[in-house]
Amino acid sequence: MSVPTLKHYFGEREGVIVAALEHARRRGAPYLLMMTRPPDAPLRESILSTMRFLAMGWSMGLDKCHAVGLAQGLEEPRLGPAYVNEILEPTTQAFEARLAHFAASGELVRCSLRVAALALVAPVLLALLHQGSLGGRSCRPLDIDAFLVEHVERWCDAYGAYSASGALKAPVAM
Repeated sequence: MSVPTLKHYFGEREGVIVAALEHARRRGAPYLLMMTRPPDAPLRESILSTMRFLAMGWSMGLDKCHAVGLAQGLEEPRLGPAYVNEILEPTTQAFEARLAHFAASGELVRCSLRVAALALVAPVLLALLHQGSLGGRSCRPLDIDAFLVEHVERWCDAYGAYSASGALKAPVAM
């Protein structure tokens, strides 16, 4: 495609990137929808499998969406909100929807689902960026699956309504 054609359809460079992020969101929508369905496993198992699903998507192109969105979004005022709206928030909202099922069943402590989703997703996104686009795999390798297992365990210790022994935790004041 020629530069004049790109300018005709998208305007400046930012328009191309916004269109690419919108396209990525549309392509990812069915996968995010899958994450919002009622879980068929208890909290720890369900969250771990959902995190593994995210990591699998990462290796299938999701990494590029986040890398481009972050890199360009930090540089261009128009692109930051586009990345947030098209990639980051839909991912976070899918996790919020999954967590809502556990909140409704009493498997989560009373909490802000948005905060809980961000606390769950943000470290995983950083670890995946670290290992992939940022080159950490070559200078400071991390076993992503072991990271996911430990992260989900710690997250469930904090947000799960039941302790590891199965006892109901005392309610947290909000």
